Amino acid sequence: MTVVNLRTAALDEEPDAPAGRRCRRSDVGVAHGATLTGLEVWDLPPGEAGEPYHYELEREVWLVVVAGAPTVRTPAGERRLRAGDVECFPVGPAGAHELRNDTDEAVRLALASNRSGAAHATVQPGSDKLHVSDGGRRRIVRASPELDFWDGEA
Repeated sequence: MTVVNLRTAALDEEPDAPAGRRCRRSDVGVAHGATLTGLEVWDLPPGEAGEPYHYELEREVWLVVVAGAPTVRTPAGERRLRAGDVECFPVGPAGAHELRNDTDEAVRLALASNRSGAAHATVQPGSDKLHVSDGGRRRIVRASPELDFWDGEA
């Protein structure tokens, strides 16, 4: 069994992310053969954000702030978190979230979730997009054809 350190794990660039969404991440759960639970580690450089505001259709997501002070946007509004904070984003619209780094310091996050199967679906309410991923490529199921994953957010 391999051990991963959340503070030092090597992460990969998001190759197709536009400016403002350039985070580094690694799905350490998949890398370790996990099939029921997912664990991703993300780095958000200053001024960058993760995925657009969205919610999961079948996954509950837990956030652990490993380092830094990210801003989290939820249906209740925005607030700053700090290292050591833990938050749960439930399934459905009540769990909508976006994570940003509005500081001059690096932010590192760990995101754990249940894995309900090979496909994964999220909704981006700001653009009325439904995304389905088969574990690799994202595919927009419902939205204007000229929008991609990153475009059209409110």
